[in-house]
Amino acid sequence: MITPFFGFNQISEDDYLNQAREFFQSFPEKSIEVLSKGIENYPDSSDLHRLRAFIKQVRSIEDPREDYKKAYSLDSISYKRSGYPSPYLYLTNEDELKYPMDVELEFILKDIYDFDTRNTQFFTKFDWAAYSKYDTIYQTFSGKMTDLVDLRKLLKLDYIESDQTKITDLKFDFWNKKNKDQIFFEPGYMGKYSQYFGSVENSFYHNWDLRDYPFDKQKIVIRFIAQQDSSIVRLNESKEFPASFSKNMIGLKDGYKIDKINYFTTYISSGIYDFFSPTSNMRYQIFPTGNFEIVISRDGSWLFLKLFLGSILSFVISWIVFLIPKKEFESRISLTVGGIFGAIGNRYFVESTIPSVQILTKADMINNMILLLLIVNVFIVIIQNNDKIDMGAFEKNKFAMFFSGLTFVLSNLLIVLW
Repeated sequence: MITPFFGFNQISEDDYLNQAREFFQSFPEKSIEVLSKGIENYPDSSDLHRLRAFIKQVRSIEDPREDYKKAYSLDSISYKRSGYPSPYLYLTNEDELKYPMDVELEFILKDIYDFDTRNTQFFTKFDWAAYSKYDTIYQTFSGKMTDLVDLRKLLKLDYIESDQTKITDLKFDFWNKKNKDQIFFEPGYMGKYSQYFGSVENSFYHNWDLRDYPFDKQKIVIRFIAQQDSSIVRLNESKEFPASFSKNMIGLKDGYKIDKINYFTTYISSGIYDFFSPTSNMRYQIFPTGNFEIVISRDGSWLFLKLFLGSILSFVISWIVFLIPKKEFESRISLTVGGIFGAIGNRYFVESTIPSVQILTKADMINNMILLLLIVNVFIVIIQNNDKIDMGAFEKNKFAMFFSGLTFVLSNLLIVLW
């Protein structure tokens, strides 16, 4: 059996603490004896008083209150770490609760409805879960009770309520607790595991990014906001249960598909000074936000043909005029100008399929490029009929046809791949 260190002046404060912890499980009275000897040599040690109080409390040996009171009076650091203005939550090095608390989020997407460029909102169903290593109530080393660790009060879904809202509040499912002594004697051991679960059916707003339309990928974001400062809580995606989505969604329209779900953390300033921040300087409260980004792509190849078939046919009409002899000027110019009107009509058709935006989309670039090539073809036809102007190789229909067709193909590829 290990014997105490009594009688040696060189014994350090940490040695007394470690020796007391070794005796704690089997011989708690010996632990008290070791700590009492340590306090004789180090009367100003708050850690020795605090550990002796803890052992007295959990083993019901003596009244621990005097030791707790002495430990707090000796502390050089104020443990005002709750984020609440009053009462403060005092934490010590012996407490299992550590800041920031790690909270892991799980996201399960079940279905998406009304996801269309003509709508600024969509309806979705999903389940979500939150995981923590703390129970809903935590008792500090000093015996104080707090519900700061209850994720039902700590997390909030960012949404706008409507008559379609159907949200199940976050429910506490279970908590798995290991041996308390094992937790105490194994630093960093996560012996507690709690799960909270909720479900959501609601409409969410979406700001469409149509710069790459019709080859665009939309990123819709579901946000979960912590109700405490970033010094108190930290949000992450669950490593064991990463975000997932149903493979058989009946609400998502044909032509759309979900590529993946990303996770990232952002921060929101409250605009209110945090006078009780763990740091020494006053600052605005910063709330961490867990964001699940759903990446949705569309089958752009078929949509491309549907949207631009009219413009493509208009270009083909103006392109085949180079097969007509030069002497048939009226027929050539009529077909080419007719192609321009067809392309303009198709442009209005494309614009009617998407909302009004103040940016240049790929669809706009394709329409503008086709109109420009149609005008170039008209210009070539007119020059070919004018004997006073010589355009060299463009005077030959074969070269003009090759140039116009190649420019059309390359321009489209450049816009699509850009």
